[in-house]
Order: sequence, then C-alpha cells, then structure tokens
Amino acid sequence: MTTTEAPSKREIDPALKTTLVNRGYRTMVASLEMRGRVPTMLQWPILTSLASTILVCGGVRAGKSVVVTDYELGHKRFGKPELIWLGAANYELTKPEFDYIAAGMAKIGQLKKASKRVDPGYIELKDGTIYETKSGADPRTWAGKAPNRVYLLEAAQTDLDIYYRSHERLVEMRALDPTDGQLLMAGTLEGSLGWYPRFFEMWRNGLGDSKSFSLPTWSNDYLFPGGRQDPEILRMEQAMPEDRFREHVAGEPVAPSGLVFPEFRPDIHIRSVQYEPDMPVYMWVDPGYGGACDYLFAQRINGQVRVFAELYERGKTVEDIVQIVTGSGQWSHRYPIWKHATGRGRPGIFATEDLYGDQHHHNSSVAEVWMGQTGLDLKSFKVRSINDVDARIHSFLKIDPLTGEPGIVFDQSCKGILSNFGACLEPFSNLAKPYRWKTGRDGEIYGNTPDQVDCDGIRALGYGLVGEWGYVQDLTSRVAKIVYH
Repeated sequence: MTTTEAPSKREIDPALKTTLVNRGYRTMVASLEMRGRVPTMLQWPILTSLASTILVCGGVRAGKSVVVTDYELGHKRFGKPELIWLGAANYELTKPEFDYIAAGMAKIGQLKKASKRVDPGYIELKDGTIYETKSGADPRTWAGKAPNRVYLLEAAQTDLDIYYRSHERLVEMRALDPTDGQLLMAGTLEGSLGWYPRFFEMWRNGLGDSKSFSLPTWSNDYLFPGGRQDPEILRMEQAMPEDRFREHVAGEPVAPSGLVFPEFRPDIHIRSVQYEPDMPVYMWVDPGYGGACDYLFAQRINGQVRVFAELYERGKTVEDIVQIVTGSGQWSHRYPIWKHATGRGRPGIFATEDLYGDQHHHNSSVAEVWMGQTGLDLKSFKVRSINDVDARIHSFLKIDPLTGEPGIVFDQSCKGILSNFGACLEPFSNLAKPYRWKTGRDGEIYGNTPDQVDCDGIRALGYGLVGEWGYVQDLTSRVAKIVYH
C-alpha cells in the first residue's frame, strides 16, 4: 500500500497555512494537522484545485491513494450527510483508498463504522455520510441516488462508460449546488492507450472545468528524498524500458507508435448511441470462430454513421450469432432490430460480409447460414487493397468543419472495435491490442500495409463502409444493397 505519512517533525509552513485558511481551506488544514500529514509540493495543487473534474496520472508510490484521502477529508462538509462513491474496474482496486479514508476519519473522530470487506463496502460517519464502493464489472450499480462526489481509482483500468456514468450521476448534484459534484480520477498509466491518457493530454492546461495533473514517483520526497536524482529512482530508470519508466514512474503518457488511426479520439468518436427503430440498419460482419468474430450494427442519421451495437464473440458459430440477433434473448431485447427492421414496409437491414480474396480469410458458410435461416443476403466483394479500405475509415473519422461533428461515432459498449482503435483494452485478453503498422524493435514503421492482427472490428467496419459508400477515390462506385422483407 502506498504511503506518504509525514514524520512528526514536519509541519505545514505557517505562511502557507495562513494563505490556505484565507482561501477557505480551513477544514483541509485542520484534517491534515490532526493526522500529522503534510502534502508534498506537487500534491498541493491537486488538493486546492477548483476544477470539478480532476485527473491524476501518478507514478508508482507517488501517493495517489493519500492524495484522494487528503482531498476527501479536506472537502468534506462535516455535519452534512453526504453520499460518496469509491469506484474502480473491480472492488479490490478500491481497497487502498477505502482503508485510508476509514482510518483518516477514525483519527479525526468522525468514523461511526466501516465494513471489513469492499465487495461491496461502506463507511458511515457520525453525521450520516455514507461511502460506497462501486465496481465497473457491473455498471448497472452506478445508478440510484446521486452522489456528492465520485472517486475513480486506478482509473486507467476502467472503461470510458464508467467515466460517463459518473458524470451523469454528478450532474444532478451540481445543478442543486455548484460546489458539489466533484469527480477525482487517479491512476497509473497502462500502455498509454485508451481514454485516460488522451484526457490527460487534453486537460493538462485546463479545459473548462477539467484539469489534469502528473504526480511522478520522485515527487514523494518522504520515500525518495533525493527527488529525481534519488538513487532508487535512477536505479528504476536504468532497469526499466524507457516507455515503462515514463508511464509508471514519471507519470507521463507515451505517445503510442504505429497506430493506423491516430486521429481516433475517445472524447469525439465515442458517444452514447441510441438505436432508432424507424431507420435502416447496417450489419457489417468479420467472421471467425477460434479467433474473434465481429458484427457491427450501425445507422446513418443526419449524414453521420452511428455504430450503436456490436457482437464481438469468440467460440460461437454463425448459427449462435443468428440466434442472438433474431431470437428472444437479452441482446435482441435491448436491440430489437430484427423485429423492427424486417418485414414488408419496414426500413430493412443492409448486410456486408468480410471478404479479401486469397489474402484474407473468407468463410462462405456465413452468408449461406444467414440466407438459409433468415433469408438475409450478406453481400461480399473483393477489395483493391487493405490501404484503400483503411482510407475510407480515415475519411469517416474526420471532423466536418461546418458541423464540428465526425463522420462516424461509436457507442461505448462496442469494446471489440474500440480496442482496435486503442480506446480500451481488448475484452478477451484484457490487454492493449490496437491495430498497428508493422514496427521494428526500435519502433520504426516498415512495410506498406498494417499488421493484419487485432483488427476484427476494423475489417468489418472497413468493408461495410466501402460496401455502402465506395472508396475515397471513387465516391460514385456503389455495391448493391440487399434489403430483407
């Protein structure tokens, strides 16, 4: 467990103390002094930030858990019953901060009781305030009564959906009291992929009510009195690869090398996309069994392609997928596309199957099964090159200068293709597996085509876009669309 507990000889500088009290941080100063805590130089700007959304990229043992505790005890309005959430990708990741806050509240005489477990866990204060742990493994629990504050812990490991859900729950509280509704996220970078490092870069200099901070390991001068030149820091720098040192010690994201679609931005291209039952549906397929198969479901509304659902599966037959889409299970209940889109007079389904000649896998039985069981004709075609297909995806990712909107957006639930873009971890392996160019050991790109791995969703998307709207070079070329009635 991270610790930055201050030796008893340390005290808050008197001049700083006076300034903090005059700025309204009397509770923070009192809680720190009662616990014998003196924050490090780089922790103070976090604790006194006026931003409603704070993101902290911290190195290992930089004191992230203690910063969360200091922030909470410093912003708690004692005597007012509040609801605070401690959330993470799983319950276990909430334990350090849960234990620190419980211990801190006990030390200042405010703790009433706390659970021994965190799965889920709770802390109750004497004024009626409740702290609840939340797990990203079950997003449905991120509902109910609106919390006063939310802490996302080891936030780089959480899905972007949890960030959005946190904001949604805090909006209500902010509307009632502008001084409420804070969101503080803290975590160590994981491969510099996904939404967390992107938001860190965007908020580095402040953006609206959001601000990001870097908290390098050596800023914890309790453990590393030599700072950046501390012998332990220098030893880690020598032993670690440069990228890992920058992420896990310096608390700085490393620009991913070799991404095929570096322009993809989670804040722009990921939305909460709603299925529109009266609009046509596009179903784009990359088949597979031992690997992964990816079925993307999209609509075009007001000129924008909106991918609202995905079936990213492994070890399922085509018959299994047909049953999921056309049956009466949980997925088809949420997305009743077969009920709404098919039938005479209905908007229809436009289907395209993955095919790349002899250079890419092709399972003709996919089309045969769909035709035999549903009557839906999946069209496929031989493309000119992978680069031409990727060029079409690039064109849809662009921002329209007139509307400020991208040509395509994806629902946050589409984890398969989002992992291809590097916006989240690959669901089956829980590893960063973005679609990349071929790179050498020194990171230099070689070859004329990207590496054809980790791209199941990209292939389905690319063939679907080309099948419907042609290549970038020839916008008039069209592939026939089949509508099932």
